[in-house]
Amino acid sequence: MKRLSFQAIKCGHCTQIERLTNRAAPWRCCQFPALVTVIEHPTLGFVVFDTGYAPAFFEATQNWPERAHKIITPVRLNDDENLQSQFVKRGINHEDVGAVILSHFHADHLSGIGYFPNAAIYCAKDGLDQINSLSRFGALRRGLIKSLLPVGFENRAQFFTDCPTTTLPKALSPFESGYDLLGDASLFAIPLPGHACGQYGLAFLDSNDRYVFLIADAAWSIDAVMNFHLPARLTNLMLHHGKSYPKTLWALHELSKNAPDTLIIPTHCDTTQKQLVQNV
Repeated sequence: MKRLSFQAIKCGHCTQIERLTNRAAPWRCCQFPALVTVIEHPTLGFVVFDTGYAPAFFEATQNWPERAHKIITPVRLNDDENLQSQFVKRGINHEDVGAVILSHFHADHLSGIGYFPNAAIYCAKDGLDQINSLSRFGALRRGLIKSLLPVGFENRAQFFTDCPTTTLPKALSPFESGYDLLGDASLFAIPLPGHACGQYGLAFLDSNDRYVFLIADAAWSIDAVMNFHLPARLTNLMLHHGKSYPKTLWALHELSKNAPDTLIIPTHCDTTQKQLVQNV
């Protein structure tokens, strides 16, 4: 079993009311970081999970209707937070990125895809089909911005469901099955339905001999996972499948109890960001 080192990078943040993401949280504005995870793989090179915010997001939201996105959810990306700058500071050449794994197609996960024109892209077919089928306004209602998809994306896309299915390690129970992305049991794509169409998480064994589970937006905070705190009822109206979301969150909650050594990483958790992100 390959053991992989990784690092988390903050690529901007949005500001929103905390209670919308957690019924137990106060009605206050707070920052939700956009985390990008960079994994070192012995044969593929660097693997990037999600791409955070990038200058392309601001370009794509200059005009209506997309401009409404950054008004409803204000976004900030400091000059030194974009992924290109952070790679330079960490001595990572973007040409050494062999693959980008997209958990789903929301703008805060897709915006930096343009940094990697030669990398393979792993994603969900139903998520890609959805964004391609919608009008600009229809996409925006679902948190999607069509212009962020680079030209030729479909030709580079490799779909999770085309990868071999596999039984997951017991350390990830109650999640039982997933997709072995590279066929070497190093990276497992795991469906996490509810938040967005075709949302997947990624699990792997790290260099400390513990499993890491990148859960994207299946929860907005580790507190919500540990205590099974659902989002506000208003937020349910914006989910792709409101009935699936609690089931996914409950499974993550059970995992946190069954395997406390497993590191669960939500993409937008400020607590997790403060623990994992190292300033360079």
